[in-house]
Amino acid sequence: MFSIGFSEILLIAVLALLFIKPEKLPGIAREVGKFFGEIKRIGEDFKKSVTEEASAIGEAGEKNKEKPKAAPVDNDNKHGGVK
Repeated sequence: MFSIGFSEILLIAVLALLFIKPEKLPGIAREVGKFFGEIKRIGEDFKKSVTEEASAIGEAGEKNKEKPKAAPVDNDNKHGGVK
């Protein structure tokens, strides 16, 4: 998903140590991990919902193709249905 190399991770770790107290770092890292896990779950749920809806629409379209069509109506007949 993201292409983060070792140097970027190292830079983030150094900045985190500078701006966040080392005692709080594990708790913050845990919260960030939970946040990204929740974002991933939401994305997977959305993808699943879209896939299910697309399947339902496709199945409904297939059912409509299989139904026999009614006989064509002759609108040019001016005698009330009798020829």
